[in-house]
Amino acid sequence: MYVYETVSEAISSLNSRGFEHDFGIDAHAITCSNSRVYSAEDLEIVEWYRFEGDTDPADEAIVLGLAASDGTKGTLVVNYGPNMEQANAAFLEKISLHLSK
Repeated sequence: MYVYETVSEAISSLNSRGFEHDFGIDAHAITCSNSRVYSAEDLEIVEWYRFEGDTDPADEAIVLGLAASDGTKGTLVVNYGPNMEQANAAFLEKISLHLSK
């Protein structure tokens, strides 16, 4: 795993390693910049990085490196902590976690 100081640094590194698409989330699906929509069963979390706000809990975020069953790879940035929407948290819990050791 890598260590990053900022969210943008993590995204830039993931992009350079093939995670080229941007993902978005709602309570029922993950949307992709390639116009595809994925269910939790179609995705795998390959890498994740947590960032904590030094003074403001609203600055907490997680950057996820996602891989889809069709080979699409990209990043998803979500709020973490008390500002995370419960529906999003429940959906993310359904996605398979596969981290290399």
